[in-house]
Amino acid sequence: MLSIKKQKTFTMKKILVASAVIAVFLLSGCTAGKKYSDSFSAPIPLQVDSLKINQIVQVEDWTKAGDKVLIFSPLTKNVFYVYKLPEFRFLYDFGQKGGGPEDFSEFMRLPEGNLMNDDLYVYDNGDSQGALSVISLSDDSYTQKRLRDTRKGFNYVVSDSVWIGYYPLTIDWKDMSAKGYMNIWNKRGETTQELPLLSHTSQFGISYRDMQNKSGIMIQGDVRNQAGVATNGKKLVIYYPDAFRMEFYKLNPNGTVELEKSLGETYTLDELNKMDMAGRKKGESLTLLRATDDYIYAFKYEYKNDGDEWKPVKSFLEIYDWNGEGIVKYDLGRHFDKYIVDEKNRKIFCYNTEFDFDYVYVYDYKLH
Repeated sequence: MLSIKKQKTFTMKKILVASAVIAVFLLSGCTAGKKYSDSFSAPIPLQVDSLKINQIVQVEDWTKAGDKVLIFSPLTKNVFYVYKLPEFRFLYDFGQKGGGPEDFSEFMRLPEGNLMNDDLYVYDNGDSQGALSVISLSDDSYTQKRLRDTRKGFNYVVSDSVWIGYYPLTIDWKDMSAKGYMNIWNKRGETTQELPLLSHTSQFGISYRDMQNKSGIMIQGDVRNQAGVATNGKKLVIYYPDAFRMEFYKLNPNGTVELEKSLGETYTLDELNKMDMAGRKKGESLTLLRATDDYIYAFKYEYKNDGDEWKPVKSFLEIYDWNGEGIVKYDLGRHFDKYIVDEKNRKIFCYNTEFDFDYVYVYDYKLH
């Protein structure tokens, strides 16, 4: 069973950060009203099953590679645990924690990986050199290759020449403003294109602060309308939960994108920042966006605002095709913050890092 209970707060919570050089990544958002009101009928309830995790792990992050799931568990001796799908059967663990050349730290990041094969790209935020590892998993072993001088901060590796990273919020040092953006670059770290994201930042304030006679930056507030970004290697979708908007792009082999269509409301960033999103009492927010060759999976949750914080009630799954048409909406019955899509076996694996630490929850679904 899981022996370590994580002390986490809900992602909509206010933050206070001071640093000389800082980029803030916040996962939050809120929606009042319906997105594409004619896309879905009433949500269909799904029956849930649970699978007990017998290993002593802390699920900080996980990702899918082919028919396997890799779990990152930072407070155990080995930081990676491998499970077989669709039964979620434990295979082995690896990755000794430490400071050696082949060791890993407690600050690993698991991006979506390489869409061209089942290799996993993981990078170490605790390594001053920004070590990047390419890991290949088999049923009984793994191979690992360390790369140096490779750009960190990516979310997707589409090919050797197209890497994608997106940031719900970071600081534009030119005008000292908080902005969201998405970058596409090649493996050498050269930017091929940059797209601004419609992050709502009117509650954010930036000021200077003297920290024991040292110059620093104070950033306080929270962000709304965090964009969900997903790609299948040929197309890219950006989902805005508060602007009720989806944008579809063609992803070219040279790393540039071309807008093909957009659906939903059109707002400028100035218009969004004038809205009182913090005062909304209920709605639905986006937790995670995933994409396959044929479908887009939007994991959302219903929330209520009791005046102090946004409390999640339960989660939903919306499935779209690449034309933006809603296929089906499922009611998952409870709240989760981590998901794995096993489209081959039509299963969704769910986990919540704030409760039920011993279990992974499994749903069988259909594409209507």
